[in-house]
Amino acid sequence: MNKSVYRHIINSKTNLPITLQRGFTLLEIMIVLVIIAIMSGVTVLSIGSASYSQFQGEAVKISNTLEIIADESVYTNSVIACSVKPNGFICRGYRNGEWRDINLKNLISWSWPKNITIKSSSVNGRPLKDDEKIRFFPSGNIAQYSFQITDGVRNAWVDGNMNGEFQVNN
Repeated sequence: MNKSVYRHIINSKTNLPITLQRGFTLLEIMIVLVIIAIMSGVTVLSIGSASYSQFQGEAVKISNTLEIIADESVYTNSVIACSVKPNGFICRGYRNGEWRDINLKNLISWSWPKNITIKSSSVNGRPLKDDEKIRFFPSGNIAQYSFQITDGVRNAWVDGNMNGEFQVNN
């Protein structure tokens, strides 16, 4: 058998052989590139939003921690004073004439979020001094505290009102 029969098709009008086309057209290549670009964009956006959502979730945990400390002050009828550190709070409670350490791990089921630090803090709009503590009172009333937290990329504020309620603001 002649191998050339398999490689060429004869044009019925001109009786000339037509070589079979191999490869992709420019249009096919462009369509594939557009599909890859769209998939890459969706992947990058979903990864970015996941890390932002994770940061927001960690900020809410810090807000909830402060509310739990405020509630603990009311429930135990004690004054709670907390030192603000870049990686969390160190709290002590005053009740019946003596100060006692408060282990926050006994109050909350989560630990301080990794990579989250307190960048700045203020009380009633004034920056908190180095050794100044934030205080929670048995009456439930507290000063207006604000904490700027960061993960090195994103920032958020955890703001408290005078009723011991905290919320996350960007």
